[in-house]
Amino acid sequence: MSKFLSIFDIFTVGILDYENFLKLGIIYFHAFGVVIGFLLGFSKLYSSDGFSKSYGSVLQSAAFFLILNNGILIDQGILRYDSRILFGSYYGLVLYSSLAVIICFNYLFESLDNPWIYCKRLLAIIPITILFSYFIPVYYFISFIDILGIVISIFTFIWSLRKVLNTKKSILYFNLPFLSLLISICFVFDFFGTIFDKKDFLFFAELIPGSVICYSIFLERFFPSLFGKVIVSIPDTNLVKEIELETIPTPEAKEIKKYKYPHRDLLEGIELEKVNTKLNHFIDSKGFIDEELRLPDFAADLGLTTHQASYYLNQYLNMSYTEFLQFHRINEVKNMIRIKLNYNLLTIALECGFNSASSFHRACIKFTGKSPRELKIYIQSNEDSSLTILKNQNTIAFLIYISLTFENLFYFFYYIIPLSQFLDFTSIETRNFYTNRGISYTCGRNRTT
Repeated sequence: MSKFLSIFDIFTVGILDYENFLKLGIIYFHAFGVVIGFLLGFSKLYSSDGFSKSYGSVLQSAAFFLILNNGILIDQGILRYDSRILFGSYYGLVLYSSLAVIICFNYLFESLDNPWIYCKRLLAIIPITILFSYFIPVYYFISFIDILGIVISIFTFIWSLRKVLNTKKSILYFNLPFLSLLISICFVFDFFGTIFDKKDFLFFAELIPGSVICYSIFLERFFPSLFGKVIVSIPDTNLVKEIELETIPTPEAKEIKKYKYPHRDLLEGIELEKVNTKLNHFIDSKGFIDEELRLPDFAADLGLTTHQASYYLNQYLNMSYTEFLQFHRINEVKNMIRIKLNYNLLTIALECGFNSASSFHRACIKFTGKSPRELKIYIQSNEDSSLTILKNQNTIAFLIYISLTFENLFYFFYYIIPLSQFLDFTSIETRNFYTNRGISYTCGRNRTT
């Protein structure tokens, strides 16, 4: 009964006390981060996208080690100390999440194509950590893991910050080194809390990861472009130029791929002119905006087999099927940005055939060298400057027209209209006026000599 009253006192009566109220809010905030991280991470593990799986594994591992360490917040014992397996699992998850963050950042900064391959291999660090926890004393083991975590997180912070500065990314990308900095601070608190047996330090070491989870989810919700792959490529120099659909340009910066098919020509006996005509018709009709379009359907439109269609795109356009679709979808996005100024970028992308924000972001970076937001700003700023130039040209033309009109009027009054209506031709001044201008007069009528 006394235990029930103490709990009741903490969460109800004690709520009037500022310290208890703050602690209660932190507990609920921490619980929210754990639950959201667990559920969202679990859902992402079933995604077909490699980055989503990797990101989900980071959320899952963070949620699990927060659960194992939750006794620091609620004073009910710490699960990680109940057995060596839980103890080793806790620090194995800590190391896994720290290293998986580097892998995910590498994906975002161009170095990896499929981070999930490496994250799956990295899972082996958890049983290895559990094994070492049986042979190393607790104090030294915790100190070693914390120091290793500090080194990893500080390295990630410095490396990601240099990447953002060197590639001149938008200010949004500074959130990545900021997250690494928070993780390193978490390790520092855990290290000093263990050495000096300070519960307040361990309290912050538990609170910060929950905050990082909430902040990451916030970024993903409101800035989805941050979680797309960044690929360094040569920017398109004709971003605001209208694309002629009859011509299919080839990206100059793309390295020619080694063709994997046999050397024999798969298009032997095929009339390429008809294929080109059908392909141009496909582009004219904007068949590429169908997000459910598959290679067999595309090949059927060209009158080819799937292998022949792939061979045609690789051999004559130097593109894969996916690159071909994305290239023309990006061109359509450019046109839509000019036409539908008030439309949301994601809405435009979906109308042009992209099925997700991440795929749109990757294609935009690949074919324009700019993020979708940067591309929209670039196009609209150039459109505004073009309109300004046009307005200035119209103004200049109007002024020229006015000046020419006044010149003609002056000529009309000066040379055509008989000046006898305004001057007395009998006066010497009048004669001198005409003589100086080479004009003779007869019977009050002027004519040029």
